[in-house]
Amino acid sequence: MSLEGPSPDADRRDFAPATLAAFVKRYREVLARDPEVIAALFPEAQANDNVVDMRSFVVDRLKAELGEAHAREARLKATLKDNLASQAVVHDAALRLMAAQGAEHLVEVVVHELPVILGLDAVTLSVESETPVPAPTPDHSRLRILPPGSLDAILGSGIEIALSSEGGQNELAFGRMAPILRSSALVRITFGRTSPQGLLALGSSRDGIFLPDQGTELIRFLARSVAVMLRQWLDLKPE
Repeated sequence: MSLEGPSPDADRRDFAPATLAAFVKRYREVLARDPEVIAALFPEAQANDNVVDMRSFVVDRLKAELGEAHAREARLKATLKDNLASQAVVHDAALRLMAAQGAEHLVEVVVHELPVILGLDAVTLSVESETPVPAPTPDHSRLRILPPGSLDAILGSGIEIALSSEGGQNELAFGRMAPILRSSALVRITFGRTSPQGLLALGSSRDGIFLPDQGTELIRFLARSVAVMLRQWLDLKPE
């Protein structure tokens, strides 16, 4: 029987993986009956004349690969479910920001209500200013005032967002809450052309809530929501 496939002397680079896969699929029944072929495809199998043993090995191998595929699918579904849940929470937070009745109320929502909505331990809003302000009382909306250049010191020059899971988070961003926080997300905010820059800081006492390699779309969306609402209440010109 003649099998029309690559010749032994052919350069392997002449055959794409799809071409080789199509060849194997076309002649799979013939190949499965050849112990030498099976042994070459699966070196860990013992090559012998017992076709049943070889087929059993192939079946076991395929079952293992199928199990791995199902596990990957389950992980993907779990990730998708978590992402959808995260989107719903961030959307709830954005709606709460939109319901604020003024700039001071907006800051109060950010500092006191967002931690509850987002399941975090601390959320702060800071702005750079050369003019110091009195320390806020416990029942006052906590807008943190930072010296000029603080955002570059916290994030790095030109950096818009930084995620950390190293513990002992930045004291400039979180104040006295910093020592108990294990992970954080820090986002630079621009309120207007002539306005000082701000910082939205999200912190958690749990490890792994924010990781350096995770997606940041939802966090950026939340920060933009804060900036848009604050510009609206303060009648600032957008960028």
